[in-house]
Amino acid sequence: MKGYEKYFNDICINTYAEVKPLVDFLRQGRKCHNCGGHMTGDYCTYCGSLDIDALDTIKKIEKHLDRFLSQVENLPIRKVNANNLLFSLIYSINITDTTKIDKFLDTFSYYKTIKKFYDDINKKLAKGEDIEKYEIPAIEALIYHDSIDFDLQNIFNYFIKNRLLQLPKSTISLEAFQELIKNFTLHYMEVYCNYPVCLVLNEEEFLELGKNNTTTADSWFDLIRLLDRQINNLYYNGSNSILGDIFHELGHEFIFGLMEDNSLEELPLVLNFIKEHIICRDNAKYYQENYQFVSFELYADLFMFRKFTSYLKEIGCEYLVNFDYEKEIPERLQNKNRTINGEVTTIDIEFEKEIKNRPELLEEFPKLKLLYIVENGVVRSKTKDELLSDNNKMLDSNNITPSEKEILSDFYQNLIGRSR
Repeated sequence: MKGYEKYFNDICINTYAEVKPLVDFLRQGRKCHNCGGHMTGDYCTYCGSLDIDALDTIKKIEKHLDRFLSQVENLPIRKVNANNLLFSLIYSINITDTTKIDKFLDTFSYYKTIKKFYDDINKKLAKGEDIEKYEIPAIEALIYHDSIDFDLQNIFNYFIKNRLLQLPKSTISLEAFQELIKNFTLHYMEVYCNYPVCLVLNEEEFLELGKNNTTTADSWFDLIRLLDRQINNLYYNGSNSILGDIFHELGHEFIFGLMEDNSLEELPLVLNFIKEHIICRDNAKYYQENYQFVSFELYADLFMFRKFTSYLKEIGCEYLVNFDYEKEIPERLQNKNRTINGEVTTIDIEFEKEIKNRPELLEEFPKLKLLYIVENGVVRSKTKDELLSDNNKMLDSNNITPSEKEILSDFYQNLIGRSR
């Protein structure tokens, strides 16, 4: 090894030893001093408060990295072979100033080297070849660092399949696997969410949110939370339950999107989702007593069955699951009967109790305006004549596409047929 290469490697090793404990501190679960919530990086996920301890730690990291840059900026780095410790420094930088990664890569003319390294790994994975042990640190760096332009899908597939089948091949650390599952979830959330957030929490943090000890995942408008114990169960034992949980929660994210957007997809069902979402939001007992029939839970299960099976087929593991229950869901979704305290009721009866004196709900969920109208400050169902009028206006409108008119016409005709 040439003198400058040894010097460079020594600096990498020393800087890594200084930076890694600081990065680990930022990654570990910490409670917010203000609200007791979960800290991520340098801020609280729940109240947004800055973490002074984290800010001090980030300044220390930046100090080490600035010194690292000054020590090596005049070295002929382009001649130095890819060093895995360098990748660990790269993902450390991601926790600090985002412009520093560009300075770091530009200083070493290193971007092409890194890109080629990852492209070679991607080609290996696409061909079904195994990852070598010496490549693991670089892959872990990639999992932690999202600023490098690289498609993670092959990485997801390789290591998820590796853990599902418990293959005796080189694999990433548990910590990196938790991060991989988080990124896997975010990757799919981006399809359905405007500002996706995914958190991996421990059992204590879940209980602090008011969840019971059987909760393994939950979601709420652009946020999915996963229990670390379930991820660990996949890592160590090949359990696929966390993947099923993730696709179920993605189903909820898909439903939330349908409830809020202007599309007419699954319109009658979406109106039921909105109604039961509002009822359950205000009445926990309704949710608990009718969980097996609540429309948005049934649809999230249906979504999970279809997407999870499709993903397992993609990675050659479809034989691991068999969802017979899927066949029952379409029929269950048509059933509007529910119970409260053992008494039989329906979604519509309970919802009209909720909405009667709450006209603001029509603004929160505009699709409800298809069914309800505000009169003297009170919300009521539209009459048959009002629905006929709405239908005629819709058919005469130039702002609605022919396919949308067809959907709405069927919708109105169905309502009119059932109205008094």
